[in-house]
Amino acid sequence: DMMRDLAAKYQVVQETFDEADRILEKMIGVSLTGTLWSKPGESKAELEKREDAVKQTQMTQPAMMTADMAMFRLLTSFGIKPDMVIGHSLGEYAAATAAGVFTLENGLRAVTSRAKEMSSVKVKDPGKMASIAWPSDKVEKELGKIDGYVIAANKNCPQQTVIAGECGAVEKAVAKFVSLGVQAQEIAVSHAFHSAIIEPAIGPYRKFLEDIPTAPWTIPLLSNVSADYFPADKQGTYDLLLKQMTSPVEFIKQLERMYSDGVRTFIECGPKRVLSAFATSTLKD
Repeated sequence: DMMRDLAAKYQVVQETFDEADRILEKMIGVSLTGTLWSKPGESKAELEKREDAVKQTQMTQPAMMTADMAMFRLLTSFGIKPDMVIGHSLGEYAAATAAGVFTLENGLRAVTSRAKEMSSVKVKDPGKMASIAWPSDKVEKELGKIDGYVIAANKNCPQQTVIAGECGAVEKAVAKFVSLGVQAQEIAVSHAFHSAIIEPAIGPYRKFLEDIPTAPWTIPLLSNVSADYFPADKQGTYDLLLKQMTSPVEFIKQLERMYSDGVRTFIECGPKRVLSAFATSTLKD
């Protein structure tokens, strides 16, 4: 039922979800609101089934993108215009759409295809991800002592790093951090995103992505990969978005770059306030 209350109150939000429904029905034969928004009188079992459907990568990614853009459009309708934009992981596509790189339709087509390729990666070990309540430099130092492939995949804030890698290596790492008295827990994901495990998805996704029209950004957009501004050229944009799938999210560096370039007000467009917490933690001084 994400953003259902806003859609009932604001036409621009409802129109954004309507647009997403049309695109998803065309691409994967499923309606976003039909999956996301419950019907009156549904049983506990039916609601649980709905929750599971929303958690499938192929539905989660377009759902998040739609929610982000619905809120962005709503804020824009109130006259709030950003000086620059960033997004976290999948949110980078919403940021790119807000920046004018994609139209909403093309941004949604890109994330739906991205989700499809990522969720259908067939590897012997799809990997795991885990959240570690520790800064990335300390996490990386400990990961160096673990047998197997595991990396710091999301450098979110000084209090949180997400690791990704082979199942066994992530399990060993979680046990190691717990033994050090650090809060560590696995995250429910289909694959180890932002790691080399996702590499098989890049070829098929590149074919799809490079057929999607883009435009140079009209609002400066910072990249998860480089924590620097996106290039204005088409190929450079495609290359960065493809590299982002298997690269760590440098969110701390992005926030610090925004601050050093003059940003003092941060507004989160999305269904929760996770990124606001990262910004508060990173820029607490």
